Parts: sequence; structure tokens; C-alpha cells
Amino acid sequence: MTTYCDTISYANKNEYVEALQGVSPGDAQHLKDAFNVKTVRDLGTNKYFLWAQAVAKLAD
Repeated sequence: MTTYCDTISYANKNEYVEALQGVSPGDAQHLKDAFNVKTVRDLGTNKYFLWAQAVAKLAD
């Protein structure tokens, strides 16, 4: 079984987000348009995604 950690370990932080398993070129375009996310690093450091992660942790 492949886990999230397994799929992200294959993506370099400077690769485009579509390098992540499950992110299509169309999904990548939506991320770029909505949040200016182009790379794996952009996704991991985006303030909105970090806020969502914090809220999810608090909800647990």
C-alpha cells in the first residue's frame, strides 16, 4: 500500500505540483490560478494550506 509519505518522497521540492501522485495538469493549473502554487515547495509553504493543516490538527 502506498502512503502519502511514499508519494511525496519521490517529488523534489522544486518540481511542479503535478509531480505529486493524484495531481493532474488541470489540478495544477487550478492551484496556480487560486493560490499561485507552482511547485511542491509552494504547496508546502502556502499560508492557506498551513492554516488548514493547523485547523485539522486542532480538530483532532
